[in-house]
Amino acid sequence: MALALALVNDPQLVFLDEPTTGLDPQVRLEIHSLISELREDKRTILLTTHYIEEAERLCDRGGDHRPGEDYRDRHAARIAGADAGAIAC
Repeated sequence: MALALALVNDPQLVFLDEPTTGLDPQVRLEIHSLISELREDKRTILLTTHYIEEAERLCDRGGDHRPGEDYRDRHAARIAGADAGAIAC
């Protein structure tokens, strides 16, 4: 429901904070498809996730952040080897 409300006004910039946390695998894949469609429509998406595979699949660029450290900007493919905490894409 929150995701639908976020898209009501057809925004060009979408903030998604852990949109798939706690969802069953089928719904998670549906959310991934929706995010991919938004990307195809040339929307800018700021996504936070703890799932490395999600970041690799959905993001062009990303970064990781740990408490007490600066944000590190990375190409999404390099995040997996970064031993990241929370990931923002």
